Amino acid sequence: YLYQYSIDATLPLLRFLYNYRFFSMFLSLLIWIIIAALSFLSIVLIYSLLTINIESRTYELGAMRMEGFPRETLTWLVIVGALLFAIPGWIIGLVLGQAAFAIIRTYLQSLLGAELAVLLSADAVGFATLAGLGIPLVASLAPVTSVLTQQLPDALNTERGRTKAIDYLIERSDDSYFSWTILGMGTALAVFGFLIYYLFPLALINLNLSLLFFIFFAVLLGMLGGLILLSVNFERFVETIFQYAFLFWENDAVFLLIERNLTAHRPRNRKSTLMFALSLGFVIFISVAFQIQMISVSYSTQRQYGNEISVTDGETPYAEAVVIDRVINQYKDLGYVTRYTFDTAHLALQDAVENASIATVGRFTSAIPFIRGVAPSFFENTDDSFLVIGKQDASSGLSIGERLYTAAGSSQLVMPTSYVDMMALDSLSDPFEMYVVEKDRETQELREHRHAMSTNVFLDASPVLTFSKFPDPGSVDAVMSIPALIGHSYGGIRGVRSLKFMSFSVGTVNKAAASTVTTALEAAIARIGGVASVSNFYSQTSDLDTATQILNFFFIFTQIMATAICFFALLSSMSTNVLHQAKEIGVLRCLGLKTFPAYRIYIWEAFVLVFSASVMGLVVGTVVAYTMLLQNSLFTQLPLPFTFPYTQLIIIVVTSIFCAFFASFGPVKALLSLPSITHILRRAL
Repeated sequence: YLYQYSIDATLPLLRFLYNYRFFSMFLSLLIWIIIAALSFLSIVLIYSLLTINIESRTYELGAMRMEGFPRETLTWLVIVGALLFAIPGWIIGLVLGQAAFAIIRTYLQSLLGAELAVLLSADAVGFATLAGLGIPLVASLAPVTSVLTQQLPDALNTERGRTKAIDYLIERSDDSYFSWTILGMGTALAVFGFLIYYLFPLALINLNLSLLFFIFFAVLLGMLGGLILLSVNFERFVETIFQYAFLFWENDAVFLLIERNLTAHRPRNRKSTLMFALSLGFVIFISVAFQIQMISVSYSTQRQYGNEISVTDGETPYAEAVVIDRVINQYKDLGYVTRYTFDTAHLALQDAVENASIATVGRFTSAIPFIRGVAPSFFENTDDSFLVIGKQDASSGLSIGERLYTAAGSSQLVMPTSYVDMMALDSLSDPFEMYVVEKDRETQELREHRHAMSTNVFLDASPVLTFSKFPDPGSVDAVMSIPALIGHSYGGIRGVRSLKFMSFSVGTVNKAAASTVTTALEAAIARIGGVASVSNFYSQTSDLDTATQILNFFFIFTQIMATAICFFALLSSMSTNVLHQAKEIGVLRCLGLKTFPAYRIYIWEAFVLVFSASVMGLVVGTVVAYTMLLQNSLFTQLPLPFTFPYTQLIIIVVTSIFCAFFASFGPVKALLSLPSITHILRRAL
């Protein structure tokens, strides 16, 4: 009969996935942000291309309207123009996607040892179809509005330049006025309020982390977009600063023309500024966020192990612990091991101890932490970068572990900081009570013992052990000296030989030494039939390194796509600027403007535009990435460092400068290479 036997089922795959659950959620959040950012950049790019196409055909469209073409025909003219390059792009994208998936599939199958589907999934094709056909339709809305609202006399007037330094807006004050801005802001605030007021509490009540992260995704996108729009309001101010900072040596006439161009082209350049700011902010953000995820997973493993090697079972008996200790000391003498320490199993898991808990005086509030015993040098022989002290009394000059081994420390626990409020402990000397339920070995009678305790330190975090400054729905640890643990078992633990040990944390000199010691420990434990498992930090994170390499290719591709989109948008914007000012350029050429100064005017304009947008994007991306770092630290409770991607920043800035040069040099060269100034004047839109 099966009920007569004790059967334990282990699910190693699910346990592995559970350890990386936050990494998976944050990575999913990053992917959605990438999709949203690239979609927005694609919309702005298609909008810019449609706009320059319409502006180059202003006279033609005006003539069509004068001949009686209906508004519906002009609308379909713009939409069909958008779909003419959207449909071929959609088909080519699906073909390239299938080809790329076939290559990646072969690599992943060899890496994972699992069979993957041959064709793209229906979800992938459906999403690609939605993006490939939906984005052009959304991007064509503004050009359609521009075609339908342009004044017919302005469209047919070829005697004046298209560039307007001054715009007049006359609004009729009547009841029929409708504000799209107020509608958009009202809708956005209403959606935001619904997310926060209903869905956020719903996610907390149901512990639905997926819904919670999608709410964070929406709020983070709102923050990214809001900061970008806020920075765009400082566009002219930042451009002026960089113009005077980098071009103070330039000829006064050229300097003044650059300033006038930046003012006259501001409405059109704002799209390029917005794209470059969003693109750079987006690239900085995803780079830092991805590094944060990698560091988070690595730090989580490091904190769990405390050193390079962790030997754990949860209830390792003394005889097995002696063997482990002998092997570790053997390799310590050989110079492989630099330090090691250990901690015991929970007091309630020891023989003849039924339960252990703590409570305030009068038992108004109680808690059941894992009460463990630690060696005197436990915190010194583990990675102290994960030791975060919330509050302590260090007047004795002793370390945390040493204070537990004093006379006063025999009645003290090291507690998590979250217990300060929960147990109403206003000071370190405030007493509380520890209750131990001991089981008589002969009669099996349960006896409860009570002892007055205090603490000398509160910890926010610790290597190996679980401490927190926030209320934790799971169990946290509380530690004491090993003699005190034995004494407070009230006979449940008869001595050191009756102890059960939780884990051994072993530090080694390098990766090769860790591998050697791991192999020796596994062989020694197997020889005695032990059940303790040996984990090596380097082997545990090797798969993470492979995943990092795979994802780095994806992020590099994303950065290239974002930069390419911004370049084409800047090219279309600069082409329109040059064509709109063809008459002014022709007049300046008549007045004696040389070719080289003409090049400098537009190249410096593009440089100031791109560099100022890059700086604003840098600031926004850094702020959003640091915000995500703070959120990640709250979830993982790890002291994560902020790593700024200097390499990618330099690459993006240099690339932006090249984009500024090539985006402006081509249109100016095409105009100035015309046979005569008369041709330049006739080239005006």
